[in-house]
Amino acid sequence: VMKGTCLPLLGWYLLQLAMAITFLEAGTRRIPVFALARSGEFGKLGPRLGACAVMITLNIMWLKFLVLWRVARAWALADGIDPPENMRRALSNHYSVASFWKCWHVSFNRWLVSYIYVPVGGRKRRVFATTLVFSFVSYWHDVEPKLLAW
Repeated sequence: VMKGTCLPLLGWYLLQLAMAITFLEAGTRRIPVFALARSGEFGKLGPRLGACAVMITLNIMWLKFLVLWRVARAWALADGIDPPENMRRALSNHYSVASFWKCWHVSFNRWLVSYIYVPVGGRKRRVFATTLVFSFVSYWHDVEPKLLAW
């Protein structure tokens, strides 16, 4: 992308970023999900309330990552670079794990497909390629036994 072509997009994008930050602040002040999770209070909830608490926590986590990635993308747009948009849809707007995975971190997903999944066989060697991709992602996120088990 040529320098300066992203500037008209930047104003609208910064407004979206400001709204996301506002919702994140309001959400974490109204329901301090991370403090509640660390305190063990979620473990005292029944199954229905526990499921609601998990869903709220996941949505707040999604919002935290959205803000983080939008700051990075706004910075790139200000520099005249238009990277792919990560997290185009809300967490609750996915109906499959595959849909979520493809949308979660689009730029990283594209890189994984282009440089790991396809070169090692892709669909022809799906199990091997998928295992290799997830192993690389585990390593990328500081490999731990629980992460590899997942």
